[in-house]
Amino acid sequence: MCRILDCRPGELQERLADHSFGIELGDEIFVRSVAGFDFDKGSATFYCDVNTGDQLFLLESTDFVEQTRNDYQTFMCDKPPPVAGILNDCILRRLYNEARLKGLDGMWDCPVAGFSTFGELLGININQTLTAVFFFDVPVGQSFCDPFVDGFPVHYGRFVNYFTSCRLARVKLLNEIRGQTNGQLTDHFANMGHMSEEVAAITMHARIERAQRDSQNRLLAIAATLFEGVLLVASGGDIVFANRSARRLLGSGSLVGRSLDDVVTLLARGEPLAFANGPFRRVIETGAAAVDDDAVFVTADGRRLTIAYTAAQLKEEGKPDAVVVSFRDIEALKAAQREALQASRLASVGQLAAGIAHEINTPIQYIGDNLRFIDEALAKLISLATAGRDLAAANLGEAARRFEDAAKTAKLPFLMAETPIAIRESLDGVAQIARIVLSMKEFSRPGTSAKTMTDLNRALESTLTVSHPVWTGVATVETTFDPSLPRVLCYASEMNQVFLNLIVNAVQAIEESGKPLPGRITVTTSSRDGVVEIRVADSGGGVPEALKDKIFDPFFTTKVVGKGTGQGLAICRDVVVTKHAGSLEVADNDEGGGAVFILRLPIDVGGSIKLRI
Repeated sequence: MCRILDCRPGELQERLADHSFGIELGDEIFVRSVAGFDFDKGSATFYCDVNTGDQLFLLESTDFVEQTRNDYQTFMCDKPPPVAGILNDCILRRLYNEARLKGLDGMWDCPVAGFSTFGELLGININQTLTAVFFFDVPVGQSFCDPFVDGFPVHYGRFVNYFTSCRLARVKLLNEIRGQTNGQLTDHFANMGHMSEEVAAITMHARIERAQRDSQNRLLAIAATLFEGVLLVASGGDIVFANRSARRLLGSGSLVGRSLDDVVTLLARGEPLAFANGPFRRVIETGAAAVDDDAVFVTADGRRLTIAYTAAQLKEEGKPDAVVVSFRDIEALKAAQREALQASRLASVGQLAAGIAHEINTPIQYIGDNLRFIDEALAKLISLATAGRDLAAANLGEAARRFEDAAKTAKLPFLMAETPIAIRESLDGVAQIARIVLSMKEFSRPGTSAKTMTDLNRALESTLTVSHPVWTGVATVETTFDPSLPRVLCYASEMNQVFLNLIVNAVQAIEESGKPLPGRITVTTSSRDGVVEIRVADSGGGVPEALKDKIFDPFFTTKVVGKGTGQGLAICRDVVVTKHAGSLEVADNDEGGGAVFILRLPIDVGGSIKLRI
């Protein structure tokens, strides 16, 4: 109280002269006046009983005269003039307002008489309260009403309810005391040293109970401070525990005791999935944990949360009783992955640009040389054709000699042999340029927001074409494509990026292996049981067993600084596993050493739930 009122203990009584305490009963405040403080004992004494469970409010005193006048006028509203009144005044009212009592003179419209007591009204202490009974002479045929009298059963019921609430508060307090006492007794037994055999059993039980209690408290404290949201959901779908992060993410205020369906809904194929039909209920029933790295929650206020969650069964006394759901908001991560994927694609295109320019320059060069040769050859052919025309139109002998001379000068046999070859080479060069440009166009095509049926054989061919500058001179590429490979429903541009990352990774592995160049990269495709499999094998140094579980982690790299970012394989795994419900793993390459990356995609994942159990 001294801290709240900003005073020293000796000044407290004086500071409280304009204050008092009160309890709230319905819409009324009943005063609880302080008789004094004992600072040595740290206690306060009241003029009346303060019941267990009462909530005390610190009140500012109102003006004695004005408050009494207003109360009297309110009471007399719509009533005839009173004949007389009997006032029952609390003695504390006079004690605390002695100097202001004269302000009430002349207020009453009739003779009044009364007395002062430590009064009660229906068992409720009414300290500092004035009650009264007034008498009225009502003419025949007239009437009036009094709200308190007319509503007396309601007031009486409210008073009775107050005492019932007090008894409940006492029981609750006693239970808390019993619980604290049991805990203290348990701790006492657990701390005992030498003891009899009977007491030893009790002590052992107490130690186990204390350890369980401490463990439970630690777990609750840990869960409360986790950044991830944690929900404990009973088999019926009601939330029995929610940590601070869960309340922050779901934004629904208090969650405990509410149905999970009323708080948040899991989306499957764009449709809401109720708890009774969803994976959380199946976890309770089967005991198999559920994991989803790319799920959507819809909160009660309509917000969509992109989340990753895990769900595990919780047993009570050996029986499945609830599910623990741990989840986190991954929207920022998804946005970063989208940016990283786009940046990786742009970086790949930029790295390939110089090599592609060289690739295009080579056919352009021989096309230019051949076209210049054809230009010169045509000039000679025109001369020869002119001579032949003259031969047909003029003197046969003279024209024949001229034609023969022109044919020798033009090297007609050579022109007839080489001109078709030059034209074919030029056409091949043009076709090669078209193929490179088309592959580049297909590879760098912006991703769409929807999956499309994609020919993965063609996607691999395009990727190998644009990446030719990367692997030429380092490795030879061998392809074994299944001609009957079915089309796969996927994000085509993102799969192109996966193929490029795997090929570049293979090239770098061969370069760093120290083996003689060129190495070998083998790309194969096949399908069975509704799954397409792509293998990219290299003859590099392989992946050490200790690193196989780490190479798909974001930012993990074994390359020197500036050579790798550790994002390539992480992007591959995110695209294949998270976005396409597929799998990506690395194994040893039995043919020629090195490693083989095995990518599997379901042929049609458009109608499935991305749930891995």
